[in-house]
Amino acid sequence: MSSGGFKENFERGDKESLDYDDSAFYYFGLALLVVSVIPLTWIMIIKPIFYGDIAVNYSLKNCRCYICDDRMQKRAAIYRFSWLTSWFVIKMIIVLVLWVTTY
Repeated sequence: MSSGGFKENFERGDKESLDYDDSAFYYFGLALLVVSVIPLTWIMIIKPIFYGDIAVNYSLKNCRCYICDDRMQKRAAIYRFSWLTSWFVIKMIIVLVLWVTTY
């Protein structure tokens, strides 16, 4: 058994150049960004835009007459762009910066 066999397994020799060891952090960081940016985009951007009118509680007392239908349509029109706030714009900029970083 060689005297330095165990230590030699974990040393990088001068004649070998391991590209993966030098860039492993970048691959790991990119994987973490992709895994986190996709759900953040769904939660912060897409869900409020497409499901923003869910703020209207359609389960309220509604007899489906023309007065109640008109009232529900007016309520839906009020909440249609309720998601468009300054906080939404800030979240959109943050997600955009993360996507640019990922790219």
